[in-house]
Amino acid sequence: MDTIKAAFGRLFLFLEDNMSKLEHIASTKAALTISGGSLAWPFVVPSPDQYASFLNLIVVPTIGALIALITLLIKARQFWRGRAAAFHEDESGAVSKRGIGLIVGGVLTATLATGQWAYTSAWEGYENCVYLDSGGYPTVGVGHMDPSLKVGECYSDAQIEAWFWQDMEMKVDRPLSRCITNESLSEATVTAVRDWTFNVGGGAACRSTLVRLLNAGQVREACEQLPRWVYVKGMLLRGLENRRWRGLPGMPLSNRALCLSGLQ
Repeated sequence: MDTIKAAFGRLFLFLEDNMSKLEHIASTKAALTISGGSLAWPFVVPSPDQYASFLNLIVVPTIGALIALITLLIKARQFWRGRAAAFHEDESGAVSKRGIGLIVGGVLTATLATGQWAYTSAWEGYENCVYLDSGGYPTVGVGHMDPSLKVGECYSDAQIEAWFWQDMEMKVDRPLSRCITNESLSEATVTAVRDWTFNVGGGAACRSTLVRLLNAGQVREACEQLPRWVYVKGMLLRGLENRRWRGLPGMPLSNRALCLSGLQ
């Protein structure tokens, strides 16, 4: 609005400085009128006597039209943001299994939604009630950590799935979409890297040698970095060893095996 006011201020100064010329134009009857409903739009201001008329018929409606246009653009932006949010949510309020649709390493993450849910929930575990994880953090659902959670509180499956996709978007896909530049990664490799990032955090992932190797096109070497990520607070955990590289009967492929399978 300040920009609009400044623009009209410059217009008024121009009119005042060039009023004699405008009067000459008006005297030759060279005014052009474009009619629009009840509003007539003079091409020039006919004379100083009609200055107030110019304000009432031109300036005020123009400002009103600009305000209406800006309001329309804001409403349109809100509408499309609402449509984007609806893409993520189903009628129960849980985030849709279609995923959040970001690009990670050239892979549209929405295409991985069902497989990612099955893979990560299998390794991370699924609990409806809050517990303390291996690091002592209040956790619920599929690895959803929040210090405000109270141990023993229980939540619905819909809420747990909503938290999972929110965590996947905010803690995994957003940072990875900014730091992984290799656009030739396979879906299997991206699924493994997303699961690893879900576990270690986006910041740690983006600062890692693993991501640097991915971006350099050294995907096999990057996958071989996964067995290193088996420590919590300096302690080696067998559960993380199983998830990263050992694997377990009846479980999905380990992170390393799934990552390497994308090279075949």
